[in-house]
Amino acid sequence: MPSRAGPHRRSGRRARAPDDRSQREGRGHREEHVHQRRSDPRDHSAHPHEGIAARSHRPLHPGERFPRHGDRETPFGRPDQRVGGSGGGSGPVGYARRRWEGRRERRLQPGLQRRRRFRAVDERRRDAAGPLSVRRLVLVVAVAAAIVACGDPNTGVGIEVIDAHVVRVIETGAHEGAKFQRLAVQLDGSLYRGEVVELEWDGRRALNENGFLAPGDRVLLTLSRTGNTRTYTISEIVRLPSLWPFVVILAVALVVVGRWKGLASLAGLGASIAVFLLAVLPAVRNGDDPLLATLIGSIGVLVVAVFVVHGFNRKSIAALVGTLGTLVLVVALAAAAIGIARITGLGTEDAIFVFVGTAGKVDMPRLVLAGVVVASLGALVDMAVGQASTAFELSAAGELRGRRLYVSALNVGRDHIGSLVNTLALAYFGGALPLIVLVSLGFQPLSVSINSEEITQSILAVLIASIGLVLCVPLTTAVATYLADRARVPS
Repeated sequence: MPSRAGPHRRSGRRARAPDDRSQREGRGHREEHVHQRRSDPRDHSAHPHEGIAARSHRPLHPGERFPRHGDRETPFGRPDQRVGGSGGGSGPVGYARRRWEGRRERRLQPGLQRRRRFRAVDERRRDAAGPLSVRRLVLVVAVAAAIVACGDPNTGVGIEVIDAHVVRVIETGAHEGAKFQRLAVQLDGSLYRGEVVELEWDGRRALNENGFLAPGDRVLLTLSRTGNTRTYTISEIVRLPSLWPFVVILAVALVVVGRWKGLASLAGLGASIAVFLLAVLPAVRNGDDPLLATLIGSIGVLVVAVFVVHGFNRKSIAALVGTLGTLVLVVALAAAAIGIARITGLGTEDAIFVFVGTAGKVDMPRLVLAGVVVASLGALVDMAVGQASTAFELSAAGELRGRRLYVSALNVGRDHIGSLVNTLALAYFGGALPLIVLVSLGFQPLSVSINSEEITQSILAVLIASIGLVLCVPLTTAVATYLADRARVPS
């Protein structure tokens, strides 16, 4: 008797075969449909997260699953696909997960994100953000040193100067063509405060309206003693108070326009004056080498002026190195020029007074050489700072490096050379304008006038300072280009 299970199994096999085939065909159709969806990244309609896997354009790694609701999309097109959901561990997905989380944490930390392509840009932004506390301290010290350097205007070496004011004008007249005034002057200082003396005011300072005195005008008296006799002489009109309004105007303009940079430049100016008044002048007066004292003082002025005004950064270092290198060349040229031109340093009355007043202790030719160094120092700093700033700004703004950066910055420096040389020459000519007018009057031939030591000395100073400006451009540009290239850091 045939078993009921046999036909049933046979019939069952025949019946299930179409079902298995249809299931396989259906599963293949679904897989083909999913594959088509993955091949087209624009179609994300079937599942909210199916586009994540579609954008990856790759098959799933072993151990990964299809995206589910709640999965978080990452910039790499890989959600938390590893079974277990953490996305950690080893393997490509875990590596991508850790890498993405690290980038996300860095985006949450602005301090790390501010690191750009160049350290020079960071230094420039830090300088623009505001001064450091150390710089504020240096500013205060520099201003205090400048105030101390000014000191009492009525002190001198072996001279007693007394403040006084005009009480009344007794007489105004002329004697042998020279105008004069007879004045009643009251002493405002010394042990004889309140005493009124009658003095005569004449000479070259009373030849025009600006030289005449009126009641209330303040004057400086020179006191000389011979035994018990005191003799007073009007030496000068007090002009120092007339300078303070212009100092205030300059300070306000610097602060309003330049802000902290302007205030720092004002403090640098005060520090420079203090260095020369407190260090250089006493050394020269005591008979020390004027050139050596001036060079040491100039280095101090450069360090204070550059680092206080522009901050301690690569740009300031480049400007300082360029200025010092050019200063060495200027000293060598000036020494050679003074020897060739046979400059004695005694071509003016002031120089003769200095030589006599110091009993011949001052080396006058080297004092002239020191004057050339000081006169060219300001223009050299201006040129060096401008070239260093140009090189660093070009490096930060573009892709210039090496020779291309050097040539571009040098082109800017060529335009700067013409204007600064012209400014330097006009400044010298402006100071010597009365002498130039005297030469133009024709009392003696032009060749003889130019051949005089005073005029030759001024012309040499202009020529040497101009040569220094020209040499400062390539030297500072080379140093700034080198430092700017070393400051570049890949992003």
